[in-house]
Amino acid sequence: LSREMPWLRLWRAVIGCTAFCPALVAQADDAAQAALAPLQGRWQMTAIERGGQKEPNLAEVTLIFRDDRVSLNGNEVAKIVADASTEPKLIDFQVQGDAQQTVEGIYRVDGDTLEICVRVEGVKNRPAAFETAEDTNLILVKLTRKPAGE
Repeated sequence: LSREMPWLRLWRAVIGCTAFCPALVAQADDAAQAALAPLQGRWQMTAIERGGQKEPNLAEVTLIFRDDRVSLNGNEVAKIVADASTEPKLIDFQVQGDAQQTVEGIYRVDGDTLEICVRVEGVKNRPAAFETAEDTNLILVKLTRKPAGE
């Protein structure tokens, strides 16, 4: 039996995959949940910069992350996908609307401070750093976590 028939090798590979693949899916789900966990809750916008220019403080803007959804001032605006296995960490906003659009970005959480940098127009090209410059179509948003109950 040292020479297996090709169909037998294929069958063993299929059986091995069906036993192993659910574990891979569970690991991916766990990683996705772990990436989203630090984002959960209410965040108050404290600063925004676009194209190298600081925008007026938007004290009335609140983002709420709940599971894999984000709301802006109480209105759900996007589904989020995060990947914390890279540096910087990756975040995609699948914006809801007439034509679904994915906005690619990076994020970092430091205690109760969240920074998100995204490219909002043009070619899909994820930012590489937490900075903006003129003619880049990059937006850098800084937020502070709001205590529960506020």
